[in-house]
Amino acid sequence: MTDQVSLHAGISVPLERHAAERVAEVIAAIAVPVRIRILSLIATAPQPVSIMDLTPVVGVTQSTVSHHVNTLSRAGLINVERKGVFVRITLNAERFEELRVVFDLALGAKAKPVRRRR
Repeated sequence: MTDQVSLHAGISVPLERHAAERVAEVIAAIAVPVRIRILSLIATAPQPVSIMDLTPVVGVTQSTVSHHVNTLSRAGLINVERKGVFVRITLNAERFEELRVVFDLALGAKAKPVRRRR
């Protein structure tokens, strides 16, 4: 039995089966080029974005953007706040921090804190 080391991002090493499955689900959600583009747009936006903001830039229909946003939200990669008919979308920095720690460990690098944009 291997001892587990608990990390600040809520991940234990080595990854338990459930945690490894969760990481795989998140990676699968990212593994679509249009979703990577959506994440990039959300990450670099100076303020929360909406589906209407993303649609013309991504170049697919509004319903397709909505589908991809829902997938990214279910994976915990983005936060979606609904206020009436308006939707505000932001990046979930904590989820990306968890993934960074997993990749650092997989590559043998020491996990280092990431400065978060405010």
